[in-house]
Amino acid sequence: MCKHQPRRRVSLLRLGGSSPPTRLVLDKGRNSQLLAKFKGFIRKEKLFAKGASILIAVSGGPDSICLLHLLFLLSDSYQLKIAVAHFDHCLRGQESRRDKDFVEMVCKVNSITFFSEKGDVLTVAHKNARGIQETARQLRYAFLRKTAIEHGFEYTATGHTCDDQAEEIIFRLVRGAGPQGLSGIKLKREDNVIRPLLFCTKREILEHLNRYEIGFVEDSSNLQTKYTRNKIRHLLMPIIEKEFNPTAANAIYRSARLLAEECRALNSIAETAYPRCRAKGVEIPGLFLNRDILLEWPRAIRKRIYKKALAELGMDYELIRYDHLEKIDEINLSDSGSSLYNLPKGYVVIKSYDLVCFLKEFSFLKMGKTMDTEHFSLTIDRPGRFKLKGVGTVIVEPAGCSEVSIPCKHFLPRPLFLDLDTISFPLKITFRKSGDRFQPLGLDKEVKLKKFLINRRIPRFIRDFLPILRIGDKIVAICGVEISQLVKIGTDTNNCLKISWQPEDWLTMLRCLKNLH
Repeated sequence: MCKHQPRRRVSLLRLGGSSPPTRLVLDKGRNSQLLAKFKGFIRKEKLFAKGASILIAVSGGPDSICLLHLLFLLSDSYQLKIAVAHFDHCLRGQESRRDKDFVEMVCKVNSITFFSEKGDVLTVAHKNARGIQETARQLRYAFLRKTAIEHGFEYTATGHTCDDQAEEIIFRLVRGAGPQGLSGIKLKREDNVIRPLLFCTKREILEHLNRYEIGFVEDSSNLQTKYTRNKIRHLLMPIIEKEFNPTAANAIYRSARLLAEECRALNSIAETAYPRCRAKGVEIPGLFLNRDILLEWPRAIRKRIYKKALAELGMDYELIRYDHLEKIDEINLSDSGSSLYNLPKGYVVIKSYDLVCFLKEFSFLKMGKTMDTEHFSLTIDRPGRFKLKGVGTVIVEPAGCSEVSIPCKHFLPRPLFLDLDTISFPLKITFRKSGDRFQPLGLDKEVKLKKFLINRRIPRFIRDFLPILRIGDKIVAICGVEISQLVKIGTDTNNCLKISWQPEDWLTMLRCLKNLH
């Protein structure tokens, strides 16, 4: 067991190696000044109502023990159902077991329901290539969430304080957080995790515990400065308080509250704007936003809309970074007709002219990383079905003139009809090449193929995968899109060649995007 230097306070649990007390009674302090402030804060912020059921996360440290004590004192007048949950991270050996035993003893003495679980944080962190503190937090909150659901608790309360808020905001500030991040630890999360001590400093907590001789334990790792938050706590905050503002923690807390209020207002506006920006009539998995409507909103609202779209699609909220939102907005504002941006875990944001599309990675994106479209060539010496791996099937078949129709240019992929008298086998299927030129139907001269596809608003990330039908070096058809003027069906033609393209499932996206413009 690690020994600690005693501080100027009374602790019924002596950390120098003596046996813990056999009794720890929480039924005292009903006239406490801190309890009065605690009640006022709960009423003002409407954290919970009378009759609520609250699962209290208790590590055994002063903050969580103080929270337990105050809620215990409040439980009669508020008819609260309370219980304690303790998670052992298995990081500090005997000291971790000491903490669990102490919290369990407190609950037993005061007839409080006790839940506990332990998790091997080091092993999980190594397996998932994540930081120890991040992994510890994830496992701890997963346990709290599971316990609250299984046992029917409305709220989960944690002992975060005003000092914790200040340290967290400084931590986020040096990492470049935006307004949402700088609003700090949420007082009440969407999953009903509440922080009833956020108004309170650690100094007030220690004075309260000393006055009523409430025991607690200390985590020796909190005294080490190898973790960034501990460096802020032990090295940076004392300098700020000494040299700039002795009540800096309270000042930072107030700033966080103001930012949180403004963020809530902006989020509320974004919630209203979001459904208005959603594009209608899309038949494939994903989320599609109308770019013109998006651009009517200020940048701060747009970023919140992007974040909501990604979260609704299934992307972990914690993976959505400030620079991701910046890049998405940069794409949205750019003059380019189409752009693609890869996000973590296979999520993709695509700008396609009038749409901003939020998708899971489609197979064609993966295929495009390995497929050599520049040198691909398939010879066609007769009618038939020709499979192009990853792109689909091109069907070449004779057709009577009665089958010929003039489909809408904007519906893709569409069947094409060529004058059989103007062509001869063999034909070649390739993909586009640098410098390709094409004489589209209705024009008397060639244009750059790239320019033609841009004018037809074919998204850039799809252009490389359009099958191109050639005779020699001449392009006679862009499968699914258009034929060349060179093979236009004449008025006296009796025989046609029908070219159909049945693309892979990802190309459904092309049709959906194209038809929505």
